[in-house]
Amino acid sequence: MNFVSALLSTLGAVFRNGIAPPRPQISEYLATEGAGFLIDDGKIVYAMSFSIRKQLSMPLYVTTSFQNPCNSRHPFTVESTVSPDLSELFLVRSPRMNAIKNDTGYTVKVSLFGDPLRTKLLGTHRQRVLFKLPLKVAYSLKIRLL
Repeated sequence: MNFVSALLSTLGAVFRNGIAPPRPQISEYLATEGAGFLIDDGKIVYAMSFSIRKQLSMPLYVTTSFQNPCNSRHPFTVESTVSPDLSELFLVRSPRMNAIKNDTGYTVKVSLFGDPLRTKLLGTHRQRVLFKLPLKVAYSLKIRLL
């Protein structure tokens, strides 16, 4: 099954079951433009895209925390920097995960700092992300479900 078929099957299942994906969130600095998961050879990755809502005069130092499906007390974190001249979307991906729970919403938290040591918190942005696939699709993509 190719990616487009898997995506269409997922969307069909979500809307048939009356479950809508979480709405894109807007905060002081960011707006969620895309939120979901990529699947490659059974490994799962959060994939997020954000637009910057404020004109930046200095870089933003970003820490993104992705809820860990195996242990929510130990999120995956990724550090990045957003340049003040960014004119496109700001993209973030999590590390690869080996397993995930189906029909579950997960939280991604983006913390924005004004300094490289990440001591001056400027703002936060939270986005829920739904993982929901028909079981046949999950198995055909070699996803290990919790």
